[in-house]
Amino acid sequence: AGAAGLEWMLALCSKDETLPNIARPFYVEAGALPWAVATTGHALCAVQTAAADGLKNEQIGAGLIAQVTKMIEAPLLASEVAPLAAIKAWAEEGRAADVPVTKEECGECGGSGEVECFSCGHSDDCADCDGTGEVDSENPGDAMRPARIGPVNVNKELLRRFLAPLSGEVVTYGRADKDPDHSPLYIVGVAWRVVVMPVGGSVALTGPAFMSAATEVAVPDSQPEVSR
Repeated sequence: AGAAGLEWMLALCSKDETLPNIARPFYVEAGALPWAVATTGHALCAVQTAAADGLKNEQIGAGLIAQVTKMIEAPLLASEVAPLAAIKAWAEEGRAADVPVTKEECGECGGSGEVECFSCGHSDDCADCDGTGEVDSENPGDAMRPARIGPVNVNKELLRRFLAPLSGEVVTYGRADKDPDHSPLYIVGVAWRVVVMPVGGSVALTGPAFMSAATEVAVPDSQPEVSR
């Protein structure tokens, strides 16, 4: 991902070849602190870490930097607290039946199923894909599973994928936009923030809304570990 310890963020970046600027994590300064950011354009993960300095990229446009900085610094106007584990469990509900395993071209062999030995020139089956030329996709299309959490309707699959590598005890979630019909969902942990765009229109919601029993839980001061 361009910085030691942040390689896991690459899986959260856009796979759209027409959006090369967000195909890798990048650096943003927000609140006078360095942040590492990964985004698909529909969801964003920002982690406050000194390692973000290794992600500085002059090709990232000023408009995108300004937009992301605003999202990181935005105070929540309507929010609640909940255990992160509870939100993750809710986002997983119904996934097995709704999200099929999809395949993509193996990056190691380029889809040929074979790799060539550099020393002898002999070709053998690719170990990464067992000679099939395909591997399980890290991003199975973010299959649509719309449901409500707090004041926002979101795609549970997209939310699940962006929360999966993060850890912590209690998080704050809600919206930061005065317009409740168009505000993204914000989930804020200690030294990290996930933002997911809302599902609009008259899309039918699948499954129950997230309801948290944690109404009087203090957000911890210690920084949670981030899964690698």
